Amino acid sequence: MGLWDFLKRHRRKFYVTGAIVGGTYALGKVVQWKLSEYSDRLMAEEVSQARKKHHYESNQRTCKMTAVTLLPSLRESLFSSLDTESLTTKLKTSPESKVSTWQELKTVTFARLVTSVYACCLLVTFLRVQLNILGGCMYNGEMQDSSSSNVFHISTEVHREYLAAVQYFLGPGLSRLVQLVQQAVNDVVGSISLKERIGPADMERILTEVRNCMESQIAVPPLASAASAESGRVQAHPLVMLLLPPEDTMGTSTTPAAASSDASGGVSISPEAQGYIKHLMAHTRDIVESNDFRSTLHSSLGCGFQYCLTGLATHLGSPEGSRVAECLPLAKIIPIINAQTHSLFAHQGDGIVSSLMAEELLNQFSANVYEAFSTGSSFE
Repeated sequence: MGLWDFLKRHRRKFYVTGAIVGGTYALGKVVQWKLSEYSDRLMAEEVSQARKKHHYESNQRTCKMTAVTLLPSLRESLFSSLDTESLTTKLKTSPESKVSTWQELKTVTFARLVTSVYACCLLVTFLRVQLNILGGCMYNGEMQDSSSSNVFHISTEVHREYLAAVQYFLGPGLSRLVQLVQQAVNDVVGSISLKERIGPADMERILTEVRNCMESQIAVPPLASAASAESGRVQAHPLVMLLLPPEDTMGTSTTPAAASSDASGGVSISPEAQGYIKHLMAHTRDIVESNDFRSTLHSSLGCGFQYCLTGLATHLGSPEGSRVAECLPLAKIIPIINAQTHSLFAHQGDGIVSSLMAEELLNQFSANVYEAFSTGSSFE
């Protein structure tokens, strides 16, 4: 009875103690469950981020491979339009026109070098835009529910036709680029004597003058600039006109490639695919006409020309034991310039393409494009 009386006398204490112990146990279980849930969510986010990072890096490698794949056709078009080999042969076989041939060889050699650097920079930068749009859309499609309104489905048909848009630059755009550079080179280099001694600093000055002259030729007219300012839009980089045709010339076609396919009676594109491609092209045009793209392209061009000047400086380097860079007559530098142009496309263009792929501002810009389309925010 003593034990029973003791329990009755202290029953409230036992109730309180039991409640505290039970509550503490329950609370511990809840905390343990919450911690486990948080840990699982954190792990899932880390796995997702790792997967996204791997997908992004794989996408950049694809971009580099795509650029390298297109370089041979780019080189063939450029070297055919700016043919220094035939002029060199003419110097050997037609001595009676030696002076005029040397003058022509001088301007064509500079034009080939400058055009090659511009073309490589434009190609790589434009492909970074295209492939990061595609890569972001594809990642978003893999991660989201197929019924989600933010999912943008990229079929093989859409993928092929959208990437074919680069053919405009490799065709009409490249032809226009050659014309613009030739005109600028004639204005800047035409008056330089073949006997004038040129060093690395002179080469940098000449190339800068050619760039400024060429880009000023295709700057937006004053009226268009004023209209852009009034509407709050930023003036696009003048070279954008080489990447995409004017909107008013596209007609009902979604891409230049689709237009040529329709005209030649080629494989038709389904209405659904046309809608997707039109949407992608609209986003692409918005991006390449943006201030961010303008800054990125300017930085890429700086990187490309610096890569070129570094190669030229190696050949124009200081003689052994001297700290002063060697200056050579321009006539002797022409073969060096030709060799440097060929080296841009040597080893499948790995040198200049790798240099451009490592350009910091271009990488940051590419990551921003990929992020915007991988989250689906660009389709809302």
